[in-house]
Amino acid sequence: MSEKDYKSVDIAVQISSSMETMALYKEFTDLKLKFTQDRSGPLVTVGNINDRPICIAPLIHVIEGVRVLYVEATSVLVDWEMIDNWIREVTGKPDIKIQNSPINLPGDINSVLWNRTKDVPSTPL
Repeated sequence: MSEKDYKSVDIAVQISSSMETMALYKEFTDLKLKFTQDRSGPLVTVGNINDRPICIAPLIHVIEGVRVLYVEATSVLVDWEMIDNWIREVTGKPDIKIQNSPINLPGDINSVLWNRTKDVPSTPL
């Protein structure tokens, strides 16, 4: 298995279950957005609390060219602050947008796309 390129991630989203991932996939495909799904990845232990592991399953999906790190908590005990710190560390982006409400992810993707093109001059019709 190849290493994931976490440094190239544009946005991260906290996912509490694979159902949320499926709902987002359906929303994006219903909107006819290009969606490339990451189908495999490591299970990562990001830390421990009282000898209990905090584990995640990080996957990088590409939606309309925007690289989105989906982070699903997989352990019984979850510490989102610890997970967010792991995201900031592996992406090398202390100010990365970490969406904790997956329903808002489409707006975040639009913001990234807008910021990529806002400096491109438009040609009047």
